[in-house]
Amino acid sequence: MVNAGVDDLLTKPLSTGQLLSRIKALVRARKPFIVTSEYIGPDRRTLEERESNIPQIVVPNTLKAKATGQQNSIEVVEDINAVVAEINVQKLERYGVQIGFLVDHILPNLEKGVVDSTNKAFLDRLLVVAKDTARRLGGTKYAHISELCDSLVKVTESILAARDEPNARDVKLLSPLSQAIKTAFAADDEKTMAAARQIHTRIDKS
Repeated sequence: MVNAGVDDLLTKPLSTGQLLSRIKALVRARKPFIVTSEYIGPDRRTLEERESNIPQIVVPNTLKAKATGQQNSIEVVEDINAVVAEINVQKLERYGVQIGFLVDHILPNLEKGVVDSTNKAFLDRLLVVAKDTARRLGGTKYAHISELCDSLVKVTESILAARDEPNARDVKLLSPLSQAIKTAFAADDEKTMAAARQIHTRIDKS
């Protein structure tokens, strides 16, 4: 439940005083959110852990808005939509890093023709991440990466379908696809978009 991104969690038995205390705390100061490849929700890191480069996102405090009447419903919805869009972009950027991590761990064994349970788990995760990345890209500044992610989905599905005998061509494509996606997330200018399209075209023709 905590890892699902809830703001707070109360365990039974609890008193009315405890409940009111938690509600007041949420009204006063809602925790900022963080986004990783596997988690979206309140930042529960210690001060030492916050030295990482994962930024905090200030999210709308809808409970405070209702309790104080400081914002009208239209303003609250607009704030929520803006934060949802920001969270989606950060999720995509975290996915870009994870795709590179997964491919780096998958390739050494695949290149040796080894598909053990660990590699299969990494491939399953890569497929989930690639599909969710492709799904989230529409309407963002990274929309030009969608073709590369679609190609990564197809290649990963093909490797998984082959079981113990993955196609050498598919294995060879994992690294350039991963690098292209990482590069495309690092810069969203027209030059990068053109490079991404060229890589996608070469992959389709190979």
